[in-house]
Amino acid sequence: MGAATKPRLERLITSEPLNGTMIPVEVATHVTGTLEFVSGAVIAITMSFDVPKHSHLPIEIYGTAGSLLVPDPNRFGGEVSLAKTAGEWQPQPHTHGNTQGEFRSIGVADMAAAIVGNRPHRASGALALHVLEAMEAFHISSDQGRRIKLETTVERPAMIPPGLATGQID
Repeated sequence: MGAATKPRLERLITSEPLNGTMIPVEVATHVTGTLEFVSGAVIAITMSFDVPKHSHLPIEIYGTAGSLLVPDPNRFGGEVSLAKTAGEWQPQPHTHGNTQGEFRSIGVADMAAAIVGNRPHRASGALALHVLEAMEAFHISSDQGRRIKLETTVERPAMIPPGLATGQID
């Protein structure tokens, strides 16, 4: 289920080469919703270009035995903290190699390693289609005022094994 809105009719570009240019806003720039997974897990999500500043971490995950604070996934770094039920936040050790600068290239590196190793890569076309359908479902739900059931399914990709050296994929 989702709600999507376009709070502004125009927005100011703040990056080069068009810094300072006003452009029309043609799509919803603030989307919020609820996802219910096959496993029964339910999440609330907000994605917005219209929040000028916030003071919370990008991702907080709440479970039955505790909660996680996760740093900005666009940077592939930062502290992960866990608070078990009735406990305090505790930093968690990193179990996977990480260097600043890996950023989004890890998906391409995994695809290359998968081809060489003759295994499925983690960022598959089927996964991309499923994510795209979920994103589009927020807009359809908002437009039609109803819950949307996804048509696609996908197997969960294998996790990158813990304990690998920085830059190693498998």
